[in-house]
Amino acid sequence: MTKNVKRLASGPITGHALRLTPGTLLMKSLKDAAESIFHRSDTNDNARSVFIITAVGSLSDTVTLRMANADASKPNPIKTFEGERFEIVSMTGTFARDRKCHVHISLSRSDGAVIGGHLVEGKIFTTCELVLGSMSSVEFRREQDNETGFTELVVRQIEDGRGMAFFEYLYNNGGLCFGLCLILWSLLRS
Repeated sequence: MTKNVKRLASGPITGHALRLTPGTLLMKSLKDAAESIFHRSDTNDNARSVFIITAVGSLSDTVTLRMANADASKPNPIKTFEGERFEIVSMTGTFARDRKCHVHISLSRSDGAVIGGHLVEGKIFTTCELVLGSMSSVEFRREQDNETGFTELVVRQIEDGRGMAFFEYLYNNGGLCFGLCLILWSLLRS
């Protein structure tokens, strides 16, 4: 594994579909949905990570984004866009159990120009159709990173009792070809 790849963790994905209705606050609803998946999974598949797979819809009234171009000594500017309607062109993000998250959104204006940034909040205009994913064998946490100066994603493989940690060890230490590890792991699971 290259030195730039901090952590590789793998596991099966469970999909969760939902629709947000007009007037709903988007970021609040995303956090609530992620929390619901985490709590529901305490008795089901034990989700340790939640992430956005896809989203389409529209926002209106007021949308607040945290813009790029920050470093540890200079925070990101926050911009609020009022009185416009936007199409959600793309949205992606990760959620940890403690409601910490990192969500980016791209929005199209009425003339087709696109804006984007970190989603702070927005209100649904007509709909937001979401598919969220979760994994039980991969945990997301957000911790302070001394190199970047920001709270960053920390990924951890969760031992599921079927040998995944052993194969992750072999992959990380160059002991076996990763493809062979996946084949052996899938055989152990069946």
